[in-house]
Amino acid sequence: MRSIGAMARQSGLSVSALRFYDGAGVFGPAWVDPQTGSAGTPRSSSGRPG
Repeated sequence: MRSIGAMARQSGLSVSALRFYDGAGVFGPAWVDPQTGSAGTPRSSSGRPG
């Protein structure tokens, strides 16, 4: 699982931009851990090799 900071660095977007797009329904996490509430995405979801 990657953090939002790692996704921001890899995508070239800011953390706030990723949160804005998520809130607007543009995209969301691939899964959410039901025990911790942590969200994650598969390594290939950014369009770049993991």
